[in-house]
Amino acid sequence: MKDEKIHNLSNLIDQIPGLVFWKDDQNRYFGTNDEYVRLLGFQEKSNVIEQKDYDIYPSKEAEIYHQQDNYIMQGNTGLFIDLGTLPNLKRAIAISHKKPLVDSRNKIIAAITHATFFTHENYSRMLLFMHQITKISEISTIYRAKHDFVYGNLNLTFRQAQVIHHLFHGKTAVETACLLKLSPKTVESYIASVKDKLNCTSRSELIAHAFQLGFIDLLFFEP
Repeated sequence: MKDEKIHNLSNLIDQIPGLVFWKDDQNRYFGTNDEYVRLLGFQEKSNVIEQKDYDIYPSKEAEIYHQQDNYIMQGNTGLFIDLGTLPNLKRAIAISHKKPLVDSRNKIIAAITHATFFTHENYSRMLLFMHQITKISEISTIYRAKHDFVYGNLNLTFRQAQVIHHLFHGKTAVETACLLKLSPKTVESYIASVKDKLNCTSRSELIAHAFQLGFIDLLFFEP
């Protein structure tokens, strides 16, 4: 009977949309659903259990996730937004809701996470999701936007970063000009300059390329 209950619980977790995983106070994976296992490029859950984020992600990203989990293990809950690199080297934005997992004695035994990862392929869905969660009053954002706006061999000016930020949020050139107190012609020149840097011919192509190159942090840049 106990084994059947465990099997049913595991099956239930596997059917929850999105990524579900939990880690103990040593940052070791304690459990996960199949979708997260596949995202990490593994075949079995046993390949993930006992691993740490430092075994899977770049060290800087792993440290951020470790800080978040420590915060949760202190009895807090939070919604976190992070820019990261998946094991297949694709850049992605992770939106994660984390809370403490407690045992029958109400003792915190793990930090459980339900997350959604967005890459440039599902960019429009991410924007819709972002629009929805901006209505939530308390968002713990560990990730901070860059100040130098350097992406590989590309370097954006502060104004170009501002314009891209507003494009990411669906603003037109006229709306962006109004927000930045610039002329629409000036904003169009910034857009043209970035398109030239990315070798793009359209605004939608610019957004897709910018996302793929890691410009997605500009979503959370406060101009």
